[in-house]
Amino acid sequence: MKPFIIFLFISLVNLIKTNKLNRCRLPNPSQYGVGIGFPRVQNRVKSLGIMNVTMLFVDFKNAPANRTTRDVLSIISPEAEKFFFKNSYGKLQVKLLPNLKWLRMSKNSSEYNMSPKISFNAQKSYISEAVSLAKGWDFSTSQMIVVITNPNVADVPYGPTFSPNSGQGIVVNGKVFENAVNSGKDLLYWKSFWFNHEVSHSMGLPDLYSFSGGLQFRFTGSWSIMGNINSLGREYFAWERWLLGWIEDSQVICLSDTKFLRVNLTAIEIPNGIKMVVVPITVSSAVVVESRKKYGYDDKIVRQGILVYVVDSHKTSGNGPIRVLPINDNDEKKLNATLSIGSQLVYNNVKINYESSFSTIDTITILRT
Repeated sequence: MKPFIIFLFISLVNLIKTNKLNRCRLPNPSQYGVGIGFPRVQNRVKSLGIMNVTMLFVDFKNAPANRTTRDVLSIISPEAEKFFFKNSYGKLQVKLLPNLKWLRMSKNSSEYNMSPKISFNAQKSYISEAVSLAKGWDFSTSQMIVVITNPNVADVPYGPTFSPNSGQGIVVNGKVFENAVNSGKDLLYWKSFWFNHEVSHSMGLPDLYSFSGGLQFRFTGSWSIMGNINSLGREYFAWERWLLGWIEDSQVICLSDTKFLRVNLTAIEIPNGIKMVVVPITVSSAVVVESRKKYGYDDKIVRQGILVYVVDSHKTSGNGPIRVLPINDNDEKKLNATLSIGSQLVYNNVKINYESSFSTIDTITILRT
């Protein structure tokens, strides 16, 4: 076969694979804030390569810090950077650029209205003031800003992400920052994983816990740091990693038209191998199958095995964009949601059988009825 013909044949095969895979890239209906669909929100911070993060430290005249900035920094670093590096298979390197001095805010801590229902304008004003106090600091190489509040201040209880729409960011020396975070007293509870959760919002990932009604963690239980930050299975879902570019297209199988498949899935906690099977149900929803093992940040999970969940890209943050199967709203831990060898799960005419396991590989069959 001539080289040109071989080239055309390979190109055609790749095109067919891409088109097939596109049927499993559930669409993101909005390019605002955060979302679980494709493409990732465009003005969110980069999820690949080196992410430089300016970190500022602030206290108040009524609540001066009683510990050094280095001491507070140690709550976050180096564990937060390690978490991102491990979960991204080395594809994301977060580099903190800390301004290691306390910057004194102009008002008392109670005057900033940093309640759990903080407004967009209040948070923007808070972060903007911190930035203005960092006289002479070079922000030019940073992609985002993190403001660390004196963690002993009760008037700033939580540390949310600042995710403005395009054009509404914080301007520093002519550069617009559309991704920032400020910490609160809950840093002392969540520790370094607070940083990973909030910066993941800055990369576009939504909250997987419930914002209202019922048990807070009923959607994903103890899986993914984007649900319960203290999850036993803190590692990201395979879907989240695919969205962030940490899992390659070649590691995803899209079962869009085939009725039967047998495949070996490699545990998501380690690099390489097939990471997930996606079975589209509707234009905006799909069943996803992955393997979870007691490695890395999943070393404390109760049971290894196959984890199955539904992704719905039309569901917004806090409203169940990912739901672990089988759905049980009375179970907010889902410690035994992973299938055991020989068991099966059926959802929406999709039957998953967990056939066998060896080391880091699980063999499954999927049948569309």
